[in-house]
Amino acid sequence: MKYFDAVVLNDRETYSSIDGAYVVLNAIEDECVNEVEITEKSRIIQISDLLEAYYRLTTF
Repeated sequence: MKYFDAVVLNDRETYSSIDGAYVVLNAIEDECVNEVEITEKSRIIQISDLLEAYYRLTTF
């Protein structure tokens, strides 16, 4: 098992767009099967939401 502070994933349905991509904070990767495990300590955030928040914070 490998711990990550943040992992960026894509749902494979929106390959050319960021709409389906998301960030998982506090994720664990199972190296045997190359899959990210989402635990009760993980937090999932859509990248589009992060960009919107960044835009609001940086444009007064």
